[in-house]
Amino acid sequence: MRKTKKYLTIIIVVSVLSGGAAGMLSGHYLGGRNMPVILSADIKKITDEKKQEIIRKYKDSEDKEQDGVKLEKEYAEFLNALDRSLDNFMKKNKNVLILRREAVIDGKYKDITDEIKENAKASQ
Repeated sequence: MRKTKKYLTIIIVVSVLSGGAAGMLSGHYLGGRNMPVILSADIKKITDEKKQEIIRKYKDSEDKEQDGVKLEKEYAEFLNALDRSLDNFMKKNKNVLILRREAVIDGKYKDITDEIKENAKASQ
């Protein structure tokens, strides 16, 4: 009876240790694959630059009323293109989290502002 208890105790301890080790290893290897890549984008900078461009065009226009309507439409189309650019980037990069640049304090994340801006201009 004592031998049986001893063997049973050894089997239980080995099972618990191997199960714990397997759980830790699977968590380490599989959990790391699902961690998102964190990037930052300065969307405010992109939209502010476009606003400044629209304001310059408006100031230089001769027919402010008619050009104002065109410029509003141009800005709305730009915002739609920017949204599409972000959507396309997210579709191509499934495991990505994009933070607004204003939210990033230390700057350790890759900045994709220029890439998003260029894609928005190209798709406009």
